[in-house]
Amino acid sequence: MRQVLVLRSVDGLPSQEVARMLGKSDAAVRKAYSRAVAQLASRMGEENAQ
Repeated sequence: MRQVLVLRSVDGLPSQEVARMLGKSDAAVRKAYSRAVAQLASRMGEENAQ
């Protein structure tokens, strides 16, 4: 998931390109990206609560 997040967010690659690079389907990359963003947002919320 981290690799997908970095390639999409930091490198700015489209999901189709990330999918090709990782040998995964576009749908799998989009799902992994969505989960990674949600997990990151959740963790950031936990840190701000402390």
